Order: sequence, then structure tokens, then C-alpha cells
Amino acid sequence: MVSGNQTAPPANSLHMLRFVLTLAAFALVACGLSGQVVNQPVIFPRGVTDHLRHDPAPATIARGAVIEINGFNLGPDTSLTFQAAPLPTSFGDPAVQVLINGTAAGLYSVSGAQILARVPADAPLGLANIQVVVGAATSAPRVFTVAAALPGVETRDPGFGPVAPASGAANVLVTTGLGVNLRPTVTAYVGGIPAPAQAQASAANPGFFGLTLDVPGAARPGDVVYLNTAGRSANLATWQRASAPEVAFVKLPAGTPDLVQISTAEVNGKFVLGLAARDAKGCFSTFTFDLANQKSAGLNSCLIANAAAATPFVAVTGTEYVVALVGPASAQAPAGISKQVLITAPGKDTRTVVLSGAAATLAAVANNPGAFTAVIPGVDGGAVTVDTITAATGAVRNAAAPANVGAAPVLISVDGLTRTLTNRINLPDNQFAIVVADSLTNPQQVVFAILKANGEKVSATPLPAGWVPLLGPAAPAVNNPNPGTGGPGGAAPAFPVTAAPGLAFYIAENKQVYLAAKRADDTAHAFIAFPLDASSPAVVALPDGWFLAACTTNIRTYNFVMGRKLAMFGSNSGTNTFLASCPAAGFILVDLLSGALTTAALPPNSDMVIGAAAGSFNDFLYATNLNGAGANRMASSIFVLDGADFSTLRLDVPAGLAGFQAPTTIPLMDSLVATAQKRAAGDSGFVFFDLAQGAVRQFALPDGFTTAALAGFFPATRKLVARAVAADRRTSFIVFDIATGTATPVPNPDGVASLASRPGAAASPRLLVANPNTNTIAAVGFDADGQQVGVVTVRIP
Repeated sequence: MVSGNQTAPPANSLHMLRFVLTLAAFALVACGLSGQVVNQPVIFPRGVTDHLRHDPAPATIARGAVIEINGFNLGPDTSLTFQAAPLPTSFGDPAVQVLINGTAAGLYSVSGAQILARVPADAPLGLANIQVVVGAATSAPRVFTVAAALPGVETRDPGFGPVAPASGAANVLVTTGLGVNLRPTVTAYVGGIPAPAQAQASAANPGFFGLTLDVPGAARPGDVVYLNTAGRSANLATWQRASAPEVAFVKLPAGTPDLVQISTAEVNGKFVLGLAARDAKGCFSTFTFDLANQKSAGLNSCLIANAAAATPFVAVTGTEYVVALVGPASAQAPAGISKQVLITAPGKDTRTVVLSGAAATLAAVANNPGAFTAVIPGVDGGAVTVDTITAATGAVRNAAAPANVGAAPVLISVDGLTRTLTNRINLPDNQFAIVVADSLTNPQQVVFAILKANGEKVSATPLPAGWVPLLGPAAPAVNNPNPGTGGPGGAAPAFPVTAAPGLAFYIAENKQVYLAAKRADDTAHAFIAFPLDASSPAVVALPDGWFLAACTTNIRTYNFVMGRKLAMFGSNSGTNTFLASCPAAGFILVDLLSGALTTAALPPNSDMVIGAAAGSFNDFLYATNLNGAGANRMASSIFVLDGADFSTLRLDVPAGLAGFQAPTTIPLMDSLVATAQKRAAGDSGFVFFDLAQGAVRQFALPDGFTTAALAGFFPATRKLVARAVAADRRTSFIVFDIATGTATPVPNPDGVASLASRPGAAASPRLLVANPNTNTIAAVGFDADGQQVGVVTVRIP
């Protein structure tokens, strides 16, 4: 029998319900025409996920891992489950198959509502189509992304909470997604402590692995289980379940100056590093706080970083190690500033490593856990090299830098035109496209150019007559002491190097680049389609009455993986001057397979505006009706486009609330959270918008607290933590259980009156750090007199 949690599909989702009702109506019509019920298999728009991780769609699933497919008419009413390896590729009568890129996948179980299948071990990496075949009927395709590895661990809750060990073996975890090797290498930590782990592929359940975990003796219920293989981490889980928050406190070492920033190791939230302000020599005095062992100490009096960096510390990916360059600086960045690197970790001796040359910066390596790099600039015109350092051993390996590291940017000049109106658009054959003009703000000469990687021109094509690029307007200058200049003293203005003002993108299926354009008098917007063969461009008109929302500085696209479309905010007005609150009437969609344009309108009288409070995640595009100025800016509604089925949704705040501030995304739960208010930000706790379920909830503050601000989201236990202010101006943490809405205040240690600031002051974000990999939050503690007294950590249950 296959091991794993069987979870029901999210059938109560509002937009999914609309989808199901639409299909049901279609089935009834078909039934009336043919005299029989149509049993077409249907995969829900967001119905393809990883069986153990339960990450929201669009799913990424490893080769050989277990894919979960939710929908209806997927198989027989009675569930069928495979009995012995190898996995069958067909089940039941009529036969049920799952096709991944046209290849039949192995099946664990099938039923009318859910299928568990195995991604073929040789499936091509990247976007894949999946379909369910029942007899002669085939579902519409859905898509997911195939990865080489993406580990998942079985948990008692769907994708989070306590791990669910294999039956009869408390230290053996059920995992998938470790790749196609029979004995893959897995790095594991429990509560930030290394936990030796050995993985072995299951002979009885192909695609599953048994992971034998040597759990540290110091592990406690509630400690996070962190697993990593091939640079990819598993869904975060816990070792058993904790019942309450756990608080730890360590005093500052005697004579410590005020800390200006704290940080933690990636997998150990109870190992906190603090630094004092940078001195005249560019040195940071640094300190360690080992909360697990109740120790604090000075670390180094001169760690350094380039002038733009706020901290010298770099956490090494997937480890308990933290590294930094040792000063004083020998030069000024971008030249190398130090050859020495300090490596520290809890419970280990600090070591200093000598690089092959002076480096300007250090960087963690996402796909190489346990290692970090240092770019060594060439001296006197010499070649740039890269040191790769193993944190655990200090071993240094020097190699030539990749071609793009340290290389000078390609200078763009096309027939004398040098101002780039769009970002570079990568094309086949190592070429790129870009729109170039004689001015960034009022271009008179404009060409669409295709260039080789070195900037050499391949072709240059003018826009059709009567059309000009649609550019995002510049925001008005604020408090510029020298209007019309680039800076003090009347210096020449510098051309911006941030986001380009124009918009262009490539449609691979058509081999065309689309450029957003307008009539000079703003009476019409369109896309100009430029073929890669330099033939004449075509004007692709927007539907009647529609314009791109072009009163914002950043006109951009949002890519929907599942729907294979690009989305943009659309308007009923061609206004192309800056508005702080830029109105939008809906969404303009570009099909990435055909290039066709469609729209998705909001209901009449919708007051959506776009700007800072708009964004995209998990193929949802959202915006608000955020209006006002400064601290008074407030919204009362979220507007959503679901990129899986292109339905629209409006979510309003609960009755009694005036509104909310800019929301924070929680992609792992398809949700947004924002501070709720009646009269002031955060005075009513938080409002939680569940986009997948079409639901809104309020998390109220406990008695005695006046305001709160979000401090972090913790995926291993699905908790929110807020820093809350009490009536006496003292501050402490509150833990909100998202499932129940329960709020649990966390008492401060004795002598601590406020966290991350003196009592009554706004929190300093640099004195508070939430670490989701360890379910901990850390902050500098202040006494009632506003003096720093130590570091506080809270482990979230």
C-alpha cells in the first residue's frame, strides 16, 4: 500500500466552485443533446500538486516524485490502489491513465476525486503537460514544472506540522523528491543541530524514500526538521509538537555598545549575531549570542563590508555557519578589500581563512549548500577569479570566473541611438532585443533592435507610422534642492539605471516581440509585433475601450504559468501622466501560444488602483483600492485575478473595520495579510485574505494591546507573529494560529520592557529578525528606561 496523507481537494474555493458549476452546466446540456451523462475527466485548475509538500499550484515536482491530481470524474467511485511494485500505468475498467508529456505515468491509486501518480524518472526538466484519460475520454491539460530534485517529507498535517515517521520506526521519515539516485545525499538539522541522515529508496513504494534520521539528544518537541538535498529544501516540519512558545534571553556582554543590527544563521535561529555601528575605519564591532547555551561574547572588533552593505555577515545556505570579511580594509570596493574571512557557528571554534586574493564581497550559494564564494577582482587588468569556500572545513578552491562575472556591461548604440526604453529581451541564437531611442522621456527617433551578445547590430526596425512607445511616466520630484539638475551644484543629470520606462516581451511560439505603444495623442494603445526575421511589424490592437493602465511609473507584465498568458492591468482611459493612485478597470491578457489579446473586466464601480500595493504570486494577480496620502493611505478591498482560470474576485474587509495598510503575501497559503484598523494602523489586529478560498478573516488583538505590526510568518506550524504595543507602551510578541485565529501573548523576560526599540518608539527592523527555517524570532530587548539589555528569542509552537 502506498504511504501518504490522503487530503480532500479544496472544493469550497469560490472561483473553483464557479468552475465546477460551469462544467456541470455544460454536462447537463451535453446530456440533453445525447441522452446520456458525459463523464469527462476534469482536473481542477489548481488541482496538480506535490503529494507530500502540498505547495500551492503552480506546482514544481521532482523527477520520480509523487504527484497528486484532484478533480472529478478522474476514475471509479471506489478507490483502487496498487498492491505490488512495479507501478501499473493503467487502472480499472474503463482504464485510467495519467499522461505526462504524452507518456503514461505509474499509478499508486485512482478514484473519482483524486489520483496519485509518479513523475517519470526521465521526464524532461521544465514545464510539463499532464492529462487524465478515462476510457476514451481525456481531460483538458494542466501544467506543472519538473525539477531534478525537490524534497518533500510526510507530515501529520498536509505539508506542515509534526513529521509522520514510518510505521514502527520513529526515526525513519517518509520522503519523496530526492532525485533518481537510490541513495541520495541529504543534509538534515533538527532544532538547528546537525542530524546525520541516510536515505534509501523504497523497493515496495517506488518514488518514496525512507530517511533514517539520527535525532540529536538535545532535540525537543517543536524543533524544526530542516532537510536539504541538491540545494533544495523540503517542506518545513517539526519534531513532534510544541504546546507553547519558548522564550530565551541572554544579556549583552559588559561594555557592549548599542547594537544597530542582528542576524541569525540560516538553520539556527538561536544563534544570533549582533553588530555595533560602523566606525571611522569602516569596522563593525560584532558579538555572538548563543541562546541555547545562554552565552554571549564579543566576536571581532573589525569585520567589514563594502560601503553599500548594512552588515558584514553572510549566512551560508543550508547550514549553521555565518561568514564575514575581516578588516581593516586594504582598498576600496569594487577593488578587493580583504583576503581574510571569519567563519563562525554555534558550538564551534571560530576560524579565519585566507583567500587567494582580496575580495570585495562574499555570497552564499543557493544551489551549493555549505559553500560560499568570494569574487577576486583582477589586479592591474588581470582576470577576475572566484574562490569557493567550504564553510565546515575552510577549504578554498580558486577558479576562473564565469564569463558574466566581473564583465563590463554591453554598451548599447544602434545607429547613434543610445537610450534604452526597454529591458533586454533574450532571444534564441544568443541574441537579444531592445528598443533604443534618442531620449528616455520624449523620444523622437526610436528603433526596435536585435543585437548579438556583444552588442553588434543584427537588425533595426522603426515603429509603424503614427505610433510611439508607451512609457511609464516619471513620478514628480520630491524635495529636490536643485530642480532640473542631477544633484547638488548643478551637476549634469544622470540617466536612470533602474527599470526601463517602456514595456516589451517575447512570444516564443510566434517568434515575435511585442512592444507596448500608443498614439501620440493618447487616444489608443496597442502592441507592435516585431517578427525576429526583421519583416514589417504589425499593430495588435487592444479590444475596444481598453487601454493599458499607464499612469504608473512601472508598466509591467505578470506571467501566469498555468494559464500560459501574460497579464497587465487595463484601464478605460489612455491617461499617461503620473497619478499616485492609478485607476484600473481590469486586466489585459496576452496568450503566450497565439499572441491573441483578451480582457477580464471587474464589476462596474470597482475602485481598484495600482502601484505599491499590487503584485503577483502563485498565478494570482492582486491590487487594492489603496488611497490617501502618507500614513493615512488605506484600502478596504483586494481585487484578484486568478491566473489558473482567469476569474476575478473582490474581497472586502469585515464589517466594523475602516480598512488596512499595504498587504504582505503568504504564498505558501495562497493568502495575504495586512494590519487592520478602525482609527490607526494595526489597532484592530490583522485581516487575512485567503485568495484560494475566497474568504476574509480578522485576527483581533488580545485585551490590553493597542496596536500591532506583523513580524513574521512561520510555515512549519502555520503561525503569524506580531510585535504588539500595550497600553503602557511596552511591547511584546503575539502568536496567531491561522487555523483557529487564537492569539497567544508571549511574556517578555524579566527586565525587558520592549522589543526592537525603546518603549513607545517604532520598531527598528534591523533589531528584529524572523527565521522561518527554525520557527524562531529574535529581537534586541530594551528595559523600561530605553536601554538595550540583551537579546530575546522566541520559538514558535
